[in-house]
Amino acid sequence: MAPWVRWSGPNDPITGPLAVFVGETGGALDHISADVDVTTFLNDRFTAFFVPPDQTPLAPGAWFLTEAGCTLAGPLHPTTPGEWIAAANAALLMPPGDVRCPTEARAGWGFPLPARHPLIGPAGHPIRR
Repeated sequence: MAPWVRWSGPNDPITGPLAVFVGETGGALDHISADVDVTTFLNDRFTAFFVPPDQTPLAPGAWFLTEAGCTLAGPLHPTTPGEWIAAANAALLMPPGDVRCPTEARAGWGFPLPARHPLIGPAGHPIRR
C-alpha cells in the first residue's frame, strides 16, 4: 500500500469524509494512491481506508463516503491520479440532496468494526456535511 498515505484502521477516529480503496495491494488503485498529489489530497481531506475485496461488502473500486457513512460516489474506476482527484473533488462538492444513504447496515466485513462506524453505514443517522 502507498507508504505515505495515513491509512486508517477500524478503530481509528474518523476525522473527515472517507475515501475507501477496495482493491488488491499492488493493483491499479494502490498505484493511484501512491501518487504524490493523491497522497496529499487523501491526507489533507479524507479518512482513508484500503480494503481487500474479500474483506468488504463494497464492490471493488474507489468509494467516497460521508462521515456518517452515506455514499457520495462509488464504485469508481479511475485509471489515472488526475481522474481520482477529479472524482474526489466532485464528491466533496456533492449537494446533500444527491447523497445516497443505505437503509440497511453494510454487512459482510472481514474484520470487526465498532458500532456506528461509517463503513457499516448510517443506519438512520442524519447526514452531516
